[in-house]
Amino acid sequence: MTGPDARVVRACRLLDARDYRAAIEFCSQFISEEPASPDAYFLRAQAHKGANEREAALVDAERAIELQPKDPAMYFLRGRWLIAWGDYAAGIEDLVSVVALESASGSARHLGVAKMMMAVASYLLRDFASSLASIEGLDDDLVVYVDRRRWTPPSLRAEIAKQRSR
Repeated sequence: MTGPDARVVRACRLLDARDYRAAIEFCSQFISEEPASPDAYFLRAQAHKGANEREAALVDAERAIELQPKDPAMYFLRGRWLIAWGDYAAGIEDLVSVVALESASGSARHLGVAKMMMAVASYLLRDFASSLASIEGLDDDLVVYVDRRRWTPPSLRAEIAKQRSR
């Protein structure tokens, strides 16, 4: 068995060092050498996000998804970004894909966080029924941060109860 592609490792190191310009340039070269690499687009999307280049990040994330449509990590990353950027409906759409892909494969790598983020985004869209359905069965100690606020299933249930009593 071989290890990870050296280019992936190098790009990850640049991202870890927060050298986003160098990561973008490096990943662009990677793409020119291997234009069908979802990893190259996925990593360059992360570099664009780090450099506050939202549109470029979304374009590269979309290309990574086109190249590897059954990888929940690609949808998870973009869904988290969209929610952080206030596009709750689009973020939920990507996270629904994460839940479907992981449920079909038996994986649970992103499942809990994806459901919790969907629940918070649904709450922020004032869709309380969907929010409650998304957190059903989640551990009460699961934590996500959305809009600079800490959310857990119990805190979300309390917020929904407060909104419904108004």
